[in-house]
Amino acid sequence: MERSGKKQVMRLLGLSFFDMLSYATLGPILTLLFLDGPHSMFGSEGSKHFLFGLYLSLFSLIQIFSVPFWGRLSLKITKKQVLKITFFGNAVAYLIGFLGVWLGQVPLLFLGVVVAGLTCANIPMINSMIAESTPEKKWTEHFSLLGASIGLAFVIGPQISALFMKALPAKTIGASAFAICALTSFLICIYIHFFLEHDVKPDSVSLESKISLHLSKLYQGDRDLKKILCFQFFISLAWYFFIKFFQIYLIEAKCFGDADSCYGISYLGLCCCIWQGMRYLKEISFSGRKHDFLFLVLLMGASILGFLMVEKFVAIMALIVMLSFSYSMIIPASISLLLNKGDNANEVKTAWFQCVQCLAKVLAPLLSGYLLTKNSSASAYLACFALLFAAGVILLSPRTFIKNTPSVLQKN
Repeated sequence: MERSGKKQVMRLLGLSFFDMLSYATLGPILTLLFLDGPHSMFGSEGSKHFLFGLYLSLFSLIQIFSVPFWGRLSLKITKKQVLKITFFGNAVAYLIGFLGVWLGQVPLLFLGVVVAGLTCANIPMINSMIAESTPEKKWTEHFSLLGASIGLAFVIGPQISALFMKALPAKTIGASAFAICALTSFLICIYIHFFLEHDVKPDSVSLESKISLHLSKLYQGDRDLKKILCFQFFISLAWYFFIKFFQIYLIEAKCFGDADSCYGISYLGLCCCIWQGMRYLKEISFSGRKHDFLFLVLLMGASILGFLMVEKFVAIMALIVMLSFSYSMIIPASISLLLNKGDNANEVKTAWFQCVQCLAKVLAPLLSGYLLTKNSSASAYLACFALLFAAGVILLSPRTFIKNTPSVLQKN
């Protein structure tokens, strides 16, 4: 890879790190706004789990419609310009959330998440720009490095959250977190303008026909793309069924304190970061074939079931290691496989991958939030059920989970 390509990838990884650091810092604090305690914005409301799930789902529901729009727009005005717009929109969303918490207005809190959903296309743009800046044989490595940077953000972010909880009055923690996140997004927007290299703008004459071709291939003919997206949907559904309520699980089922629950999330991020880093350094060999995917799906399911059966702190930490390993291996390999299939419209493929994840993020919190009011183990059982479907996709379509050779790609 050329020197300029390496610099571009490093800049993109930095953007993803600080973007996710904001989310990882705000996330644990945001959860506490929906639970009983000094941070709560909902008084004695009895359906907090469902309201929390609704808040998370609303963001992802809007993303399903907004991300394809940003993907199309990136073909007209370049992905760099889209990134500037979306990060500015993120900053506005954080400011609205700040006002909601500061004034104690729940509608403003939900309005902020609507704006965030409308302008959230950062990760698919970064994914696509990384793919453009690197040769195909390096895709899995650099997507693993991207995962490591996100994992590092989830190591540091909850630690910052715990520091806020210890240093600031309970009533000001939420507003302070939103304000810092808004400032971070504004600074990222400025950095993109001055330092990020421009990507290549497509030929505007054939633009609309190219977009129509990419979308029609997905809907009508390319079965491999459909199957891979289906597999990614079930994996994402299982992950979000469990992980979106992981902090609540630690607080309510395992009696962790507020700060301790942040440390638990930080440990999960540390494990993901280590696994992704080891994969990037080629300390872990993963061929990305049917048997590897199937093993990781089963390991992920066993880890989630294990959380229902253990009580000791050491056992919980060991299960986090297993869960983070399986998910950290599956996602970058499946993204690389997706980009390998069909034509080379990476911006369209990454946008549809983001839509698949958004759909999982819509369904998982709503179902988990509602069923957790009935059964405290509902999210774990739902996750395992989704993993059974993911395993079924692998077993029924083994050839899909084999990468095309360069000669096959040329024919396509």
